[in-house]
Amino acid sequence: MSLIIDFTRIGELARRTPQHERFQHRALAAADWMLAYPIPPAPDAGPAQMLKAILPRPGLTPFSPEYLVAHEAYEIATFAYLRVATQLPFAFHATGQEEFARRAVAWVEHFVQAMPHWGPKASGTDTFVPRAMCATALACDWLGDTLPLPLRQQARARVEHAFDQCVGEWEPGIARPQPEHVNNHWWYNLSLAGLAGLWLGRREFALRLGDHFQQLIPLSIGPDGDYIDKPGYLMWAYRWAFPFWLALEQAGGPRLLDHPRVGASARWLVAMQAPGDLGWVDWPRGFNYPWLYLLLAARHRLPAVQWMGLALRERMPVRHDHAWTEVMCAGAEMNGFVYDESVPAIHPREDGLLSTRHYLTTGWAVLRDHWGEDDVCAWLYAGPASGKNYHDQGQVTLLAHGQRLLGLPLLPFDNYLSAHTAAPFTMSNRSGYVAEVEGVGQASGHYPHESPLAAAIGAAPRTPLARITSFQTEGGVHRAGADLSAAYQDFSCEGLWGHPVQAPPEWTSLIKNRLARFERRLALVDGAWLVIVDLLQSHPGRPVRVSLRHTTVDVRVSLAPSHVDLAGDQAKARLWWWNDQPAALTVAPWHHSELGRMLRLDVTAPVEQLTVVWALQIVRRDAGFSPAPAMAGRLPEALQLGPRRLPLALAAGA
Repeated sequence: MSLIIDFTRIGELARRTPQHERFQHRALAAADWMLAYPIPPAPDAGPAQMLKAILPRPGLTPFSPEYLVAHEAYEIATFAYLRVATQLPFAFHATGQEEFARRAVAWVEHFVQAMPHWGPKASGTDTFVPRAMCATALACDWLGDTLPLPLRQQARARVEHAFDQCVGEWEPGIARPQPEHVNNHWWYNLSLAGLAGLWLGRREFALRLGDHFQQLIPLSIGPDGDYIDKPGYLMWAYRWAFPFWLALEQAGGPRLLDHPRVGASARWLVAMQAPGDLGWVDWPRGFNYPWLYLLLAARHRLPAVQWMGLALRERMPVRHDHAWTEVMCAGAEMNGFVYDESVPAIHPREDGLLSTRHYLTTGWAVLRDHWGEDDVCAWLYAGPASGKNYHDQGQVTLLAHGQRLLGLPLLPFDNYLSAHTAAPFTMSNRSGYVAEVEGVGQASGHYPHESPLAAAIGAAPRTPLARITSFQTEGGVHRAGADLSAAYQDFSCEGLWGHPVQAPPEWTSLIKNRLARFERRLALVDGAWLVIVDLLQSHPGRPVRVSLRHTTVDVRVSLAPSHVDLAGDQAKARLWWWNDQPAALTVAPWHHSELGRMLRLDVTAPVEQLTVVWALQIVRRDAGFSPAPAMAGRLPEALQLGPRRLPLALAAGA
């Protein structure tokens, strides 16, 4: 039996159920596409240092262009190699066609003999080396005697060298978890190395990694299943952790997949999915691996997760010939081996556990009536910062009928370079809604080691600067409230980068307390309205200004005297606004070359205290809007939304 997969059962499984037959068809389609994927030439390993010789001011990328080019080249090459190493050998065993084996052998030959480096010099052993190391090990293991013996010997020597290099660098961290190990890269790298170690016969080291993961799981995953690093990266952490854990079980190691927090994370994974494209709320492309859901459903007997594994679209973009191409999802060869047909598949809307939820550990409130691609849902973020979780406090994301109407910038990740082009903007304004003072954008603060789990690793946690203060769902109205005051008081660079940074002279006026009070209250009403109430108070003499950053790239903005229409391809929204000051709010469109169209709503007269109500009516693209909502009394007393009278204080859960 080979690592992870028993190839003698491929034919038996393909005939077992219609789902198994479909799984094999998808896996073979993915392998067939990989036959045509070109073997990347050996990239330039780049400079020994990744940072520029003279570091720029905060907010601009510190990485040298030469390093970014090398990073991009190895990212493409090693990703493709790891996919080829699993998909082509699987197809060879499933069909007996020599073409699949020959192509896989050619990839191994290229990486073992023609590539002097497996990653940029400046990256050390992070990601690239473990990826190429594991790909080589799995290809050799799964191809068996089809791989020529001299090449197998060369490959083993190359993997052993990389393995020893990785172990030498990671040994202190493996001995004792550190706060920085609550990170998807650490999970990913250890898992890839663990698989390579099992192929090399280093069973003792693999068992040590199993013990290390037993310590990491309760430190990385909260009681509700939410991932402490960054929500969209849990699938990334699991992508190779699960194959390693399966192989470890086969080698007599611990059954890490049965950990209760891993089971809880399955519900978190489904609840945080966006309707329509089934992508991550905070990551445009998502990491959609159906077999991960199928495995979690089988181990923890979760019907809604089983439904997700069967229904999830099994495609993801892969860089091919200088363009992103949608191909069958990586890992398709695993579907048939982890699917347990004895677990029923129940739609999440019928499951009763995956609608409106609040995740305390990470500070996410998920508001939704139902679960499905035609439904409307909203997210409010106010919680601890840790790992890669650098959202602005108070971020609001709205998705409707498969359309992202509010949320994070959808950066065009065609390559690693473009992600840094917009860095000066995104380092200071990540949120869909941003509070401003004196007309200057202010990012919310994040202290290092805010995570409530940091204390368990040995670091002293700090009190989170923002928190969800209220949460309620009743009769089609879902509410959440957040206190953001502390997060918007200190604009020190420490708040953005996690460590003290010398600010440039032009930032001197920003390093002051900005808002004495900032509360945000959110209500999703009948899946048709999103109401946001902002209560802001500045320090004496500092006027408040509020902006709406509309960050959906493909939404077209039209203006009217009384409202703003956001017209997308699948959904549209009409936005009204009110405030309790005589100063009017004016609307001005704004365009950024990388981030698309946005809106800026400004208070035109200086005020120190302000309550603003935003009401967005959400409909399908071909539907009409109802009449404007009516206010009943002074702000913030009540709002009439169609037949429903919504007290604004109640909308906030106050």
